[in-house]
Amino acid sequence: MISPAVARFAPSPTGPPHLGNLRTATFNWLLARATGGRFIVRLDDTDQARYNAQAEAEMLNALRWLGLNWDEGPDVGGPHAPYRQSQRLDLYHAAAERLVEIGSAYRPDDEPHVVRLRTPPEGQVVLRDAIRGNIRFNYTRVPRDPVLIKSDGFPTYHLATVVDDQAMGITHILRGEEWIPSAPIHLQLFDALGYPAPVFAHLPLVTDRAGKKLKKRDPAFEVRNYREDGFLPEAMINYLVLLGWHPGTEDEIFTPEELIQRFSLDRFSKSPAAFDENRLRWFNQQHLARLDADDLTRRVIPRLREAYPQAAAWDSARLTRLVTAVREELVTLADVVPATRFAFEFSEPTIEARAALTSESALAVITAFCEALRDIPILDAERSAALLADLRARFKASHGWGGRVVMFPIRAALTGTVTGPHLADVISVLGKDECLRRIELVRPML
Repeated sequence: MISPAVARFAPSPTGPPHLGNLRTATFNWLLARATGGRFIVRLDDTDQARYNAQAEAEMLNALRWLGLNWDEGPDVGGPHAPYRQSQRLDLYHAAAERLVEIGSAYRPDDEPHVVRLRTPPEGQVVLRDAIRGNIRFNYTRVPRDPVLIKSDGFPTYHLATVVDDQAMGITHILRGEEWIPSAPIHLQLFDALGYPAPVFAHLPLVTDRAGKKLKKRDPAFEVRNYREDGFLPEAMINYLVLLGWHPGTEDEIFTPEELIQRFSLDRFSKSPAAFDENRLRWFNQQHLARLDADDLTRRVIPRLREAYPQAAAWDSARLTRLVTAVREELVTLADVVPATRFAFEFSEPTIEARAALTSESALAVITAFCEALRDIPILDAERSAALLADLRARFKASHGWGGRVVMFPIRAALTGTVTGPHLADVISVLGKDECLRRIELVRPML
């Protein structure tokens, strides 16, 4: 185990957070937590022309949703405040002046308010990458004399990130491989300023299924879409971490705490990882299955009350019975809305339901069901199951009818469909009075 790591996530708040942001943040958070170190959130907001306050708020909310708690940051403070680069300009100007004084940077005659790094005309620099090994760069192929201080007085990313990483004691930088071309500039700055370089680890790319890099501005990969669609944060973490990293076993389903126990830098792949939403949905379904009934109900109650205002009048026990009845149908939390519609709305019968309601068995079965229902003082799932079992046995003995012939008309009468959760659960959730009311609605069809 390495010494406690200080890792950071330093987004530029210029657009909505996307899955790539969350993946990078998650790996840095895992490293800090796995080593007993610190995780810092810093806002790289020096691009004032593109700065977006809403994007900043969404980014921090996305991190909170995932549960990536941070030890230092713009909202919690810390010993290295402020954590917003636009409030740290004096540090960058001081570093730039130092570089000019030692000849490592200069002010061009035609750009007196600009400071540029003086890159060597030849030679090599070696990046020692924790994932990829040594990467050599020829200075002849490195961008010439990049800007460090812009004409508006703000630093570029290159200078600001190096100065802040040193000031905040960052020991490890886990970032996307698209930053590899910038590494020679950063290494030169660390060296010129007399700073020890942190450990770099450039994460493998995430591509779509066609092998193309996920686009940062593609709305399809914005975090809010997945949150609104009902993906669990623990499932999202689980899936994103396995894009380019492996646990060392064939296991796939992990809680965040289990990932912390297993995480290490030596299990990354160098190859791109393909994002597959069907796989993410499978992971989400596995994590949903792990939730106990009360936790699952708590998570879906806001969706139920938004979709069906009458749900606000239901007590927690009844809501839990409802959610438990449909949980096998859920892939995401959003699925609870269509899955529970039968409990709040009586739908117009489907073609299959109409066929069941006009079948040979319908009138006799539903008449017997109503008689049995009226004789039950307390209707719960157990008594409902016993009632249905008795009906099946009676009609099997008297008419030779199978279970579907008996159950389909009842289900069709109560829900307008012939599919859905266990019929005993449906009856228990609806209650005696609602069951009888709905049967009266379809009685003209019998």
